[in-house]
Amino acid sequence: MTRQLLKYFVYGFVWQTDLRLSSCLTSADGQTDVELRRVHELSEPPANCLFTSPLVRNGLPFLKTYGTEQRLLIRYPGLVDIMVTPRHIHYVPAPDSDMALIEAQCLGPASALWLEFNSILALHTSAVVVDESAIILVESSGSGKSTLAATFLSHQHALLTDDILPLTVTPQAVWGRPGYPQIRLYSDVAQRFVADAETRSSVHPKIGKKMIPVGGSGFGTFHDRPVKISYIYVLNRVEDDNARIAIQDLTPAEGLHALIRGSSAANTLQALGLQAHRLPRLARIVEMLPIRRLTYPSGMHHLNDIYHAVATDVDIRHKKSFH
Repeated sequence: MTRQLLKYFVYGFVWQTDLRLSSCLTSADGQTDVELRRVHELSEPPANCLFTSPLVRNGLPFLKTYGTEQRLLIRYPGLVDIMVTPRHIHYVPAPDSDMALIEAQCLGPASALWLEFNSILALHTSAVVVDESAIILVESSGSGKSTLAATFLSHQHALLTDDILPLTVTPQAVWGRPGYPQIRLYSDVAQRFVADAETRSSVHPKIGKKMIPVGGSGFGTFHDRPVKISYIYVLNRVEDDNARIAIQDLTPAEGLHALIRGSSAANTLQALGLQAHRLPRLARIVEMLPIRRLTYPSGMHHLNDIYHAVATDVDIRHKKSFH
């Protein structure tokens, strides 16, 4: 039986899919940009293995990737095979697969690679809109980008994205496209911001994060159109509760390194040879935008102080730009 195809607005594009997505997505119409669809079988995968994850699941690598610059197979053994091309994302689930995990991989790594195939940079980051432009929160592992983004939402700023940020570089500006109106927070963090957090759906029963709708009757507001990027903060959370909140400029080399590390599916992009095509655009971002390291102590009781430090920094730099 053919499943009905639905259209959603995701990462600034119209998606047509038969996957019943549990994430908070906005319905769309108009011409389809990408098709996300289940198929009975994929075309013969490329022979060369590009990347094997060091993570192990049920005795097998968590994922392996095979491909070329225009055709990529992402294989999650025992879960799903996903084929990504510039026009579609097709998937073949394993028997009795967990569809919540498949959704996460389709909206995450597969989407990032589809964007890159279409010459759109994809960063693994959160972004919020402050005074009609956006600031990017680039995290090192586990530095709390979503928690900090939620703090901005609680101070009446809008969410642009919580996971993948599509970027387009023009001669005049760097533009960020919206993700989708949802933020994923660990249960204890979600309870700080949302009264009924415990009633919200989990990303997955084995993952302690909640899917919190943003905008409408949900938490905070969502910015649903492209916006100029003004500032980039590279997050550096430290475990010392007495650590001072500090904001420091990065050198151009440090900024470029942070953007490369903060790219979605960075290992696969490197293996595909796409980093060489991305570097001039990343270098242009470094030239155009201030990139600063935000060092701050761990602990939710520090969040408002961190927010005010960033807000003050943005305000000071904004005023200087008019002098």
